[in-house]
Amino acid sequence: MSKSYYQTKIVNKDGLKGKVYVVNGISVPIDSPFAKKSDHANPEQFLGMALATCLNSTVQYNLKRDKMDLKSVVEVTVDLHIDESTKTYYFNVLATLGIESLSLDETMQVLKEAETRCPVAKMLDKNYMSLNVVKYEELNDWVS
Repeated sequence: MSKSYYQTKIVNKDGLKGKVYVVNGISVPIDSPFAKKSDHANPEQFLGMALATCLNSTVQYNLKRDKMDLKSVVEVTVDLHIDESTKTYYFNVLATLGIESLSLDETMQVLKEAETRCPVAKMLDKNYMSLNVVKYEELNDWVS
């Protein structure tokens, strides 16, 4: 068994309505994705935030390793679907990467490598996750 470099414990006592806690840390109000409250998080948002953060930090690490000081942005879209045959929910995830000054082909190479190194991406079933690249400027609305 490999050495653990970091561990966190998350506790949910309330299901979809209430709070989720990091032991000895923050608590976040949660609600169903169908709720009208915009100040509460939901599982889809947590998954998207985790994947966007992990992928982009991996991209940045790889760019610095390769001596490229470039800005990048990752946008993750998480869609909730229902399998009509089993009446169970599942997620379809789309991760989109833009890197300033790189071609779409170069950006896709960076994204594919990051996908193999990012621990969050490794957990996801590739049948339900898609990768996309765009010019950095196309994601500029989110860049500050």
